Amino acid sequence: MGVMNDSNYFPDSKGEDLLAGRINSLLHLYEALSQVTIEVINSSTIGELFQSVCDSMVLSGEFNLIWIGTLGEDNVSVLPRARAGRDLGYIDSIKTDITQGTKGRGPSARSIRNQVTTVVNDVASDMKMRAWRREAQQNNLASLVTLPIMVDRNNRGTLAVYSPIVGYFDESKVEILERIAKIISLKWNSFVEETKAGVENDLITSKERTLAMAITHSPMGICLLDQDGKVVVANDSICQILGRNQQELIGIRAALFIEESERSLAMAQWYEIMNQPSSTTTNNLRLVHKDGSKRWVRVQLSVPNPEDSKYLLLQIEDIHEAHLEQELQQNFGLNMEKLLANAPVALLATDSDGVVTMNAGGLASARPEFSFFKIAKGNTLALESQSDGANEVVRLLENKASFDGSVQIHETQIDLHIQAQSGRDGSIEQLMAIAIDTTEMFQAKTRLALKAATSQALLELGQRLMIAQDSQSAIDEAIAVLKNACGARFVLFAPILEDSGILVGATHQDAEPFTIRVNVRRNTAVAQSLDAVKVALLRGAEMLGGFEISAISQQFIEVAVLPVMGRNQILGAIIIVPRNDVTVRQDNLEFLNGVMTSLNTTIQRTELEHAHLNQARLDRLTGLWNRDSYREALAIALEENYNSSSGGLLVATLDVDRFRQINEALGHEVGDKVVFKIADVLRTCVVDGCTIARIGGDEFGIFVSLARETLQKDAQAILDGILDDITYPMQFSSVRLLISASIGATIVPCGSIPDQKKTLSQVDMAMYDAKSSQVRVKFYVPKPNDPTTETLMLLSDLTEAIDNGEIEVYLQPKMAIKTSKITGFEALARWKHRVRGFVAPDQFIRLAEQTGQIRTLTETVLEKSIYQIQTLCALGYCLPIAVNLSPSLFTDETIAETIETMLRAGNVPFPFLELEFTETMSLADPDNALRVFRRLSEQNFRFSIDDFGTGFSSLNHLRNVAASAIKIDKSYIENITTSEKDFSIVKGVIELGHALSFSVVAEGVEDKETLKSLDNLGCDEIQGFLLGYPMPLNDLLTWLDQNTYSDCGMTFHKDLKP
Repeated sequence: MGVMNDSNYFPDSKGEDLLAGRINSLLHLYEALSQVTIEVINSSTIGELFQSVCDSMVLSGEFNLIWIGTLGEDNVSVLPRARAGRDLGYIDSIKTDITQGTKGRGPSARSIRNQVTTVVNDVASDMKMRAWRREAQQNNLASLVTLPIMVDRNNRGTLAVYSPIVGYFDESKVEILERIAKIISLKWNSFVEETKAGVENDLITSKERTLAMAITHSPMGICLLDQDGKVVVANDSICQILGRNQQELIGIRAALFIEESERSLAMAQWYEIMNQPSSTTTNNLRLVHKDGSKRWVRVQLSVPNPEDSKYLLLQIEDIHEAHLEQELQQNFGLNMEKLLANAPVALLATDSDGVVTMNAGGLASARPEFSFFKIAKGNTLALESQSDGANEVVRLLENKASFDGSVQIHETQIDLHIQAQSGRDGSIEQLMAIAIDTTEMFQAKTRLALKAATSQALLELGQRLMIAQDSQSAIDEAIAVLKNACGARFVLFAPILEDSGILVGATHQDAEPFTIRVNVRRNTAVAQSLDAVKVALLRGAEMLGGFEISAISQQFIEVAVLPVMGRNQILGAIIIVPRNDVTVRQDNLEFLNGVMTSLNTTIQRTELEHAHLNQARLDRLTGLWNRDSYREALAIALEENYNSSSGGLLVATLDVDRFRQINEALGHEVGDKVVFKIADVLRTCVVDGCTIARIGGDEFGIFVSLARETLQKDAQAILDGILDDITYPMQFSSVRLLISASIGATIVPCGSIPDQKKTLSQVDMAMYDAKSSQVRVKFYVPKPNDPTTETLMLLSDLTEAIDNGEIEVYLQPKMAIKTSKITGFEALARWKHRVRGFVAPDQFIRLAEQTGQIRTLTETVLEKSIYQIQTLCALGYCLPIAVNLSPSLFTDETIAETIETMLRAGNVPFPFLELEFTETMSLADPDNALRVFRRLSEQNFRFSIDDFGTGFSSLNHLRNVAASAIKIDKSYIENITTSEKDFSIVKGVIELGHALSFSVVAEGVEDKETLKSLDNLGCDEIQGFLLGYPMPLNDLLTWLDQNTYSDCGMTFHKDLKP
């Protein structure tokens, strides 16, 4: 276990007084070590161990605060488990964890994460305490040490010891404290081993585990009782029978759950079985449910292990329903006459001549339609004015044959049983008829069957509606289900249109299914109002799906009107017209409501999906197609062009001139109005079949198929017409602007293999030519030095990467040679292509230069660099970041204002952004470049001349630009230890730079020999792999944490001292 410290953390003791004090402190520490050892031996729990250690160490008098923390359940947070000493809320305020973030940079987190002892001998200056320095000083904590605590070879905790004395913790004291931490770790591991052993000893025997498993998974109610009759184990089935959970059963005497009158007998049987373990007994008794009800059960008692009768096994079967049925049968036999007198049955007996010999039962008295069952004894059955069902019964009796079936009399359903008894000669001597009223049962079965059918219909409808893509298909599915389930004459959908035949006025709250009577006379609008809904059926025969209804035109029929609801309006109604005069049953309304709920939910879902799809495909500002939709449509058009035998496809991009200046001068609101106005003009001026889209901030994509052979001429006419319509003064509030645009275009001949990336790249190159040559329309023309197809594809990917924020910014540190002080970082653009991997910076930066995308790329790098400056400053690394500006940007006078605006928006002082440029900066437009440079200089930006010596070097440049540093290109630096010429060149540049008051930075330093040579030559700063590779921000923070230290607000490298 190592100790993280510098040699100056442990000052040597001088003088006899200091020596005596140090010896006295060590004696106190040894006494604390002895006391901790005693407390460890006596501790019985982890918590007691931790607290006793803290208390004993504070009593030694050497420390003012001690705490022990362990990892939480998330294995990230460090939670205090014990504390002692002077704590004014400090421990609860530090909130530390073992991540690499701010909370994980303190001493405690480092000890756990790195398994090292961490020493802070001066809280006021040590950077490891910067996040908690104020709280520590308020608690008089001047120095501290944190020591790791190991469990099962894993670092699980830390011991934190604080002293009020600066520089208190020397090597001897730290060694004693490490011994204390090791004793704690050993005791903690001992607790862990004891816990594991206790768990193993508590496991039940294999036979008991098998029994417990069988009890748990048995479908019968099973419980296990101990010798006192208390429940030891109870499965889910017995819990369900008793209505209690296992917590309510375990440890309770089972006899308490038996009905009181049967309890003593059951207890006697239990004791008998316990005394005779090999026997079993079974009896029926009642158990008391939690709600007070009693249920009949069959209980079988046995001892599962006769050799050891300490448990009694109860197997319990629920026989409540069977027992009640048996009682009912017994009572029925005993009380037949009484039952017949009061039950909804009728009993009738006749002799061979049809003379009634007996009648009984309450059915004949209760229902007039069964009056024939009340014929007095001695009278003969006759077919009088009975109902059809009653006459059928009489006929069956007259047939003198047995019968067993159902008969309906009026609205009453009966089960009829006729038994014919024959004499010795085989003739019928007696007939016995029993009629039982089964109307309610029949109706219940009918309702259940209907419920099952409608539930199945709703389930199938729900499955079909899940895949419905639009409102009409959903409505068709619902109508099909309603036709089958309702037995309707016809079902139709009437939309809300002027000639639809239905007028609906209702809110969502009022739009519930209902039944309404409507007069369907031809050409008559008659409706009956119900709540807020009015329904009028107009032009009957036409509106009702074309059915001829003249036969019922003078009648009132009942229809069901079911509103169909969209997201924000009523779309119409589904109308159900029953067969003949059958009404829509009231008990069908629940089903109808279910159908309509599913239908309306589906319609609203499809409307929402279509709305989201349209929103995703359209540009919000203009309402035109967006970039993704444009490219999808272009891919289809290119495929169709490939299959075409004549003409070709015109593909173009329109870019608004000076749009950036409009935005910056007049604001984005005016810029949006310009874009909207141009989109509005494009809608009206393009030819038929032309597709337009907004594909960028001020860019519009255009493509159209051309059928004639005069492709170039037709294309030129179309694009000139578009520009003519756009190029005119536009009024925006008080501002009048003359809008103009440029167009880059290409013509894809018919039969060309579809290659969208290549096509769009050709359009981009044509646009670049149009902008640079100031020509309104420029068509792509192949040139000998044109980029390859692979380069064109890479160009298209680069455009997407910039737009999608895929360009990352890596940082490479710079260091002053004499002091090892980190002086800043250079921002380097990196692009990780989704297929190619990392693309060489020279390749994609040069491509951006060639196609006019360097401005957008630079703004991306600037934006991310400003964010990184903010992050570094927040963590205490207030160092500048250098961003390289392309020479072409110095011809754009707006670049200075753009940089200033971005820094002000990020609240970053100008000196924290250093700007690098090459010697070719002023070659294209010297006067304009110098104006841009002076504008930036006035804002106190720092400048460096990059890659010095590789371009068109000129002393005139060094004289005219107010740069603060020159950077020697790595091509000269890498060979200075082996090449006398390179050595002389570097030496001369350094002397020249110093003569002109420039700081000199050497790029590409990769070894210490080169560093030593540069130091001897007087070079000021270095940058290169020796110091650090370019790295993302998070990796840079780790690098700073591991390779640097801070002093007086400065950051220094630990190991690179010449």
